[in-house]
Amino acid sequence: MCGISTNCAQLLMDEDPPVILKLGEMASEIGYYNFEWRFVTLVMFNIQTLIAVDVFLSKYNQSVILKRGKYLPSRRTHISQYILFGTQSSEISDMLKWLRESMYDTSGKFIVVCATTDYEQCAEKEIFLTLSNERIPNVVVLKAQNEDSPQLFSYRFLEPEKCINDIPYEIKFNNSENGMNWKSMFREQLTNFHQCPLIVSTFDQPPFMILKNSTENPTGIDGDVLTLLSDILNASLTIKLPAGGEVWGAYEDNNWTGSLGDIYNFEAHASMCSIPLTSDLYGNFQISFTYNTMDIVWTAKLPLLKPAWEKLLHPLKFYPRLILILMFLIIILLNSLTKTRFWKHITEVINASPSNVNLLFYSWVLFLGLPILRMPSKRNFVAFVYIWIWFSFIIRSCYQAALKDSLKHKLYEKKFTTIQEVLRDKYPFGGLESLRKYYSEDDDIFRNWMSLNFSNTYEILDELSSGTSNFVLAFNKEVIMEYLKQYNGSRKLQIIPEKIVNSPSVIYFTKYSALTGPINRILKILVECGFIQRVYTQSTYLQSKLYDQTKQQYEPMNIKYFAGTIGLLILGWIISIIFFIVEAYCGRLNGK
Repeated sequence: MCGISTNCAQLLMDEDPPVILKLGEMASEIGYYNFEWRFVTLVMFNIQTLIAVDVFLSKYNQSVILKRGKYLPSRRTHISQYILFGTQSSEISDMLKWLRESMYDTSGKFIVVCATTDYEQCAEKEIFLTLSNERIPNVVVLKAQNEDSPQLFSYRFLEPEKCINDIPYEIKFNNSENGMNWKSMFREQLTNFHQCPLIVSTFDQPPFMILKNSTENPTGIDGDVLTLLSDILNASLTIKLPAGGEVWGAYEDNNWTGSLGDIYNFEAHASMCSIPLTSDLYGNFQISFTYNTMDIVWTAKLPLLKPAWEKLLHPLKFYPRLILILMFLIIILLNSLTKTRFWKHITEVINASPSNVNLLFYSWVLFLGLPILRMPSKRNFVAFVYIWIWFSFIIRSCYQAALKDSLKHKLYEKKFTTIQEVLRDKYPFGGLESLRKYYSEDDDIFRNWMSLNFSNTYEILDELSSGTSNFVLAFNKEVIMEYLKQYNGSRKLQIIPEKIVNSPSVIYFTKYSALTGPINRILKILVECGFIQRVYTQSTYLQSKLYDQTKQQYEPMNIKYFAGTIGLLILGWIISIIFFIVEAYCGRLNGK
């Protein structure tokens, strides 16, 4: 029995008209000049097209995968270029539908060869109707016109005033052996929509997408990019709002809901909802070129306010406090040492008179910046006094400057720094189900995660910003900042420094959508020229500028801000009165 070889083709050549051999030869030349050699080509055929396939393989000396029948191998290679051999238009249409249903990359290049002399069985209109319905734009179709003349067809996926086109046009060619005839057979599609609708599923999500109670003229970071994309593609932009409560989308009952469900069920061309990218989304949808990034973070209510008296100690951190305490402890020890016999021996050795003053009292007086009535007679001791005055002045000035700013602001208890602190303190936490997958390897977080709908997240933000909930929410940082901006600084939240993920911002499409290529080329240009970065910077700059203005609006100081100062003053009065009574009483005893 004959196999696929040139010898077999030679044996059967007399029984087949020359046009069949010509179709196989043309397919090989079109593939040679238009396919990328670094990719594998899938060749589908049946036994009736063996002659055309054999001629093709004898001339196309690149890597191919031969497939005869509808079976799926256990291991699949990504394929983006195809050659289909059939004998009937219905058979070829069935092949195309099977490739789409089997999740092959139908956005690639297709060469369809109808290798039969029964010309009525090869209706190009039926083939192109299937191509249009299956959204396969890059294709050329070869068929026999008669026993000697082949025909070559293609079609435009979109045409003016005909947004769903299935009418082919014939490509004229000459029979010369010049390979230039076959170059650029696959013209770039979907670069001009001719004002056909570009349906994008999205929803109001400031600062990314702002619709302002309308589905026209979107603004915001993503809205401006989307408007520019539609203008460049000469498309009529149509915004579709997702149905159902989960606007981002989730996989439920063997189907996707929300915005992702719109593209999964072919109700929209693309989804632009600033959805964080996960492994599930990457596997089930086609993603665009990364045009931006977004931070997914944890947010919680602000911790409790510290007592007002603690503001006196706030300017001094741990080490400055420790140093000052140690210095005064040393002064106390030295003051106690001056009352001992050991100190008297030292004064005799250095020829100094014993001190009759309280070293601790005078050190504290100088530290407060108060004058003293007596100075040491020894020059060395005077130098020590001046050094202490200089040191006290520096410390006191820095402390007073920091204290003034500290009294104007609210001081909070320790904030969260990691999600592990939330687990340790047993706070409830969670967010959208799609974000939970980032912690699939952390059993404690994954098991205790509380899943929320998108609408619930804004309710949680209201509770957190008003301080009525202990929930810790996982959400988009830019959305949180935009939410706080509308309250002009009257509401605040803490954002845990440990990020969940820095996710790429992408547009989602149906798997192997032909629209991905044209939009990717535009997005690359917009990123390289800095347009998207400028739009993002302007949005976040205005947002941060307004937020910073409200942040600098200090609250008027009242009596509670001076509670610590007044407390120390009263304590000083009490101690002074006690010392006065003790000295007066002891003086009377000495007088008696």
